[in-house]
Amino acid sequence: MKPGGLFLNLEHVAPTSAWAQQAFDDLFIDSLWSFHQKRGETISREEVADAWYHRPDKTVNILAPLEVQCAWLREIGFVDADCFFKLFQLALFGGRKPEGLAKK
Repeated sequence: MKPGGLFLNLEHVAPTSAWAQQAFDDLFIDSLWSFHQKRGETISREEVADAWYHRPDKTVNILAPLEVQCAWLREIGFVDADCFFKLFQLALFGGRKPEGLAKK
């Protein structure tokens, strides 16, 4: 990356609270259920919720908090690391490579 270049990462991040997690889960489950209904499927909302809460990747998909991920960018030399957009667990964040650094 050239000096002054901007790195952006669109990533899932850990929710900030149990309330935020539940709000995301409810919205996601409602959206999935609506999707299935529009396709003419007879799956209940409870079945969709059960599948969501017991999905195979849940235990291995460990999300890091947004603040931690921005700190990691700072630790490896990025400046102006910040979040530019966040909706529930989806965040667009990044940082700039400092200008004026000599090439190695």
